[in-house]
Amino acid sequence: MHAAALSARAQPPRLVVVIVVDQMRADYLDRFRDDLVYGGFDALLERGAVFANCEYQSSATETAPGHTVLSTGAYARENGIVSNSWYDARRGKVTTAVADDQHPLVGGPRGNMPGASPWALQASTIGDELRLARDGSRVISLSWKDRAAVPMGGKNPTAAFWFDAQTGGFVTSTYYMTALPDWLAQFNKDHGVQQYAGREWEPLEPNSAQTFSQKMPSPAENGGGERFWTAVSATPFAIETEFALAQAAVQEYNLGADENTDMLWISISATDYFGHQAGPDSPLLRDMYRRLDRDLGEFLHFLDGRVGLDNIVIALSADHGVAPVPEHATEERLGGGHIDSRQVSERINHVLVQQFGAENWVASYIFPLVFLNHDAIRKKNLDPNKVAKAAGEAALEIPGIAAYYTAQELSSPGFADPMMTLYANAFYPGRGGDVVLRYAPFFIPDSNGGTTHASPYTYDRRVPLILLGPNIRSGLYYSPASPADLAPTLAAILSINPPPMATGRILGEALLPPGTLLPSSGSMAPPRLRRRSGTEQPQ
Repeated sequence: MHAAALSARAQPPRLVVVIVVDQMRADYLDRFRDDLVYGGFDALLERGAVFANCEYQSSATETAPGHTVLSTGAYARENGIVSNSWYDARRGKVTTAVADDQHPLVGGPRGNMPGASPWALQASTIGDELRLARDGSRVISLSWKDRAAVPMGGKNPTAAFWFDAQTGGFVTSTYYMTALPDWLAQFNKDHGVQQYAGREWEPLEPNSAQTFSQKMPSPAENGGGERFWTAVSATPFAIETEFALAQAAVQEYNLGADENTDMLWISISATDYFGHQAGPDSPLLRDMYRRLDRDLGEFLHFLDGRVGLDNIVIALSADHGVAPVPEHATEERLGGGHIDSRQVSERINHVLVQQFGAENWVASYIFPLVFLNHDAIRKKNLDPNKVAKAAGEAALEIPGIAAYYTAQELSSPGFADPMMTLYANAFYPGRGGDVVLRYAPFFIPDSNGGTTHASPYTYDRRVPLILLGPNIRSGLYYSPASPADLAPTLAAILSINPPPMATGRILGEALLPPGTLLPSSGSMAPPRLRRRSGTEQPQ
C-alpha cells in the first residue's frame, strides 16, 4: 500500500450502535413524520444517509430471520435461520431458532430452565468479525426477545441479554456466562418493569382526536406476574426500559471508551408486540412511535455526551414490516382475510390420504412451512417431491392460498420467477419445510383480531435503513438497498473482513473517501420539540 493511502486511512469509530425497531415499516417515517418531533428520528433523517428503497430479498420476514440478515449480511439459504421456529424431523418436535436446553437460563427461575444460544446459526456475524480482528473490542446485544438478542450478538459476543416474562427481568444463558452480572441484577431490581404496575399509558400529547388510556395491571392481579410482564411488553414502558438498559450497558462495559471499536446492538420489541394487536393504522401505534422518538432522542443525547457523535456510527433498521389488519384491507376493497392453519393441515392430509393411503401425512404446519411425514413417505417408497406437489395442490384449494413451492424446486439453481427467488433465499434444507405456501396479498394465518407478517409482499419486506456517523455522506438515496448490505458496509467502515457468508453489497454511495476531513458535527442538543410553539416539552 502506498504511503499516501496509508496516511489517508480513516480512524475507525470508537463505537458502532445498531438499533433495530421490530416491525417498523419503511413508510412509517413518512406517515408519522409530523409526530416525530422529539429529536430522535430527526437527527437520523436530517443528518444521516437515508436509504428509501430498502427491501429484504427474502420471504422470511420474521424476527429471527430479519435480525440474522442484518448481522450476517446473508439470507437464510446461507445463514440457516429460516423462521422463528421450524419442525425438527430428527427429534420429532418443533424447535425455535434460539432455544437451547443445553444452555440453561442465567438469572431466570430456579432450576434447569432452557436458555438460548446461536446453535442454529450457520454464519458468523459482523460482531464476530470485529472481535476476531480487534483485540479488546466488546460486542453487546440486548432485546426484549431472545430470538433478536441472540442472532444480533452472533457466536462470540461479550454478552447478550433478553427479557424473561417468568421473572420480569433481563437474563442470559450459560452459553454467554455462568452468572448474571451484579450490575444487571441491580438493574432488574431498581429499574425493572415492576415500576409500571398501575401506571397508565395515555397519549403523549392528548387532543380531541386522540384520547385513550391503558392501565397496567399489578403483578398480583389475574394470574400473577407473568400476565403483568406480558402486558408491559406491548407498551412504551418496555421501550423506556430497553433504552435504560442500553445506557447501563454502555456505562458498565465502557463502550466507546478507547480506540478498540465496540459494538452495541439494540432491538426494540414493543413495537412488534403492540403492532400485532393493533395493526399499522392504529392511532395508538402513532403514539408509540412518538414515545420511541423521544426515548431515541434521549439515548442519542446520552451517547453524544459520553462518547461524542463524531466517534460513533449509528445504524437504524428493522427486521420486517407488517400487513394491514385484514378487516381494514377488506373495507378498503383490497381483499384479504384469515386462513385457518388447522384447515390447511386437514385439507392437505385428506388429499394425501386419498392419493397415497391412510397416514398422518402432515408432521407439522408452521406458517408458511409444511413439514411432511418422512417416515410414511419412506415406508410407502414414494417420491418425496411427488408427495410435496400433491400437498401443494391440495393447499391451493383453500381460498387465499396463491401458490406453493416444493423443497426440490427451492433447492434448484436459477429462478425466472422473482417471487420464487424470495422464497429460495428463505430456504435452508432440513429446516425450510417440504412445501412452502404463499398466501395472497392481505391474507394472514390465524389471528385474534390483529395482524402479522412473514409474507413476500412489500408491506413486510420494506424497512428503514439509515446510517449516521463520521465519513458517512448524509442525504436521501433511492438506489436499491437491502438489510443484508448493513454488515458489509459496517465492515468497510471498520476496515475489517465482512462476515464470510455475506452476500450484501457495500453502500459505497454514502461513504466518503478515507481520510476525508469533515467539520465537527458538534455536540447534540437535548431532545426538543420541532416545529412547535410555546414552551411545550417532552413528558
